[in-house]
Amino acid sequence: MVVATMPLYSALLLVAFPAYLSSVAASPVDFASPLTTLEDRQIANCSDLYATPSASCWDQLKIPDYLTGWKANTPIRTSTDDGSNCCKPNEAWSTCFLRLATGKTGSDCTTIAVGSCSNSHVATSLSPDIVVQANYVVSTVVNIQNIFVGYFQGNGPEIAPNTRTCN
Repeated sequence: MVVATMPLYSALLLVAFPAYLSSVAASPVDFASPLTTLEDRQIANCSDLYATPSASCWDQLKIPDYLTGWKANTPIRTSTDDGSNCCKPNEAWSTCFLRLATGKTGSDCTTIAVGSCSNSHVATSLSPDIVVQANYVVSTVVNIQNIFVGYFQGNGPEIAPNTRTCN
């Protein structure tokens, strides 16, 4: 005589699962009441310099207007100034912005290389009126550059066009 044996957890599942289904089916569902989880969710704190940047803050902080004003009002260095508050001649926009916003030199986000574009905190000497916007722009420039670095690393050191032909 052959006796079929069943593991204990399978037997318990066969007994417990129908009981669970009947309790769920008996529970009334109130579709008229709003979901409380959506009401309780946390909204991004756009003024927190150490929080993860949120896309919702881009419009709230009026970043496009800030950048338009920054570009229009930041002078290009001349031979008569020291360049500390100006963009250097032929300096890439991102390099100039990072240098002026962080107060540090050496970040070059125009090169696709690991570590060439470091994420620094904005300088403490910046006006409190613009420090949050500057922080968002610095984070965005660095994040965009990191996307390209990751893409480059994923495709290898030589990204060559497809030279295969169809016959």
